[in-house]
Amino acid sequence: MGRHPRGVCERVYSPIGRPSIPPEKLLRAMLLQAFYSIRSERQLMERLEFDLLFRWFVGIR
Repeated sequence: MGRHPRGVCERVYSPIGRPSIPPEKLLRAMLLQAFYSIRSERQLMERLEFDLLFRWFVGIR
């Protein structure tokens, strides 16, 4: 325990192709989805577009 999510997930990410979403940002977004009862990923992305608190928590500029 105590390992950084990027290190834990690094072996399943491909070194080639399109850049992936950093696992720590994905995990934070999924936590917001669960805590705020957001029903779909589409609704979560819409919320991330305009909610500054969500953007700050996930780490989006």
